[in-house]
Amino acid sequence: METKEIRKNLHDLIEKLNDAQIMRLYQLVRGIFGKAL
Repeated sequence: METKEIRKNLHDLIEKLNDAQIMRLYQLVRGIFGKAL
């Protein structure tokens, strides 16, 4: 997939999520990248 497509899909997904889910997802992603880096 192209980066533009991924970004569009992510944007659509985020619009469907509510704030609580976004925060949980953000914490999860930050945790994963924190360990990876």
